[in-house]
Order: sequence, then structure tokens, then C-alpha cells
Amino acid sequence: MRSIVRYVRDRPKGIPRDIPLDYSPITEYLYIAAWPTRYHVETILDLGVDLIVSTILEIPDKELGQASLSLVRVRAIDPGLSMFFPQAELEKCVDAALPVLRRGGSVLV
Repeated sequence: MRSIVRYVRDRPKGIPRDIPLDYSPITEYLYIAAWPTRYHVETILDLGVDLIVSTILEIPDKELGQASLSLVRVRAIDPGLSMFFPQAELEKCVDAALPVLRRGGSVLV
């Protein structure tokens, strides 16, 4: 089920489908991005990303987990001032990212 936030955001009067992905390289193999969607898959693939770690509470677009991309959903808690991850969720993220990074792949969070 799509959230009301995504509905408002994707409306014709909301954020357009062609808005570029807002991302920053942290290292040569790690990127951070603001709310990647199905409209950003091409950009994500162009960056050479192999794994997407989704920290948003709603279900990510299924296109983000297509055959050439892996997707792991990590539930973060964001009370407004800072975001934190429960220990089990952080371990899930690390367990997914380490094999990708060890083989020279890239991760988008």
C-alpha cells in the first residue's frame, strides 16, 4: 500500500517524475540519497550501485529491487531530531552490505 506521503509527492502537482536523484558520494563505493524511487533506477544503475539499503518506513518501489539491484529494507526510527537504528536492523544492513563491498560493489543508503 502506498503512503499518503508518496501519493502527495507523486501527484502531478507534487514532485515531478523527472526530478534528479538527490545523492552524495560518501566514499568511492558508498552513496547516500534522499528518497530514491522507481524514477531514479537509471541514475542508480549509472552510479554502479549493487545494493540499495532503504531506510524509509514505507515499502520501497519494487523497481528498486530489480534483477541487477539488491534491496534491503531497514527500519529506522526518526523522531525528528536524529535517526537511529535498532541493533537488529543495523546488523541486517551490515550483513547485506559487507559481501557487496568485499567484492568491489557499491551501496546506496
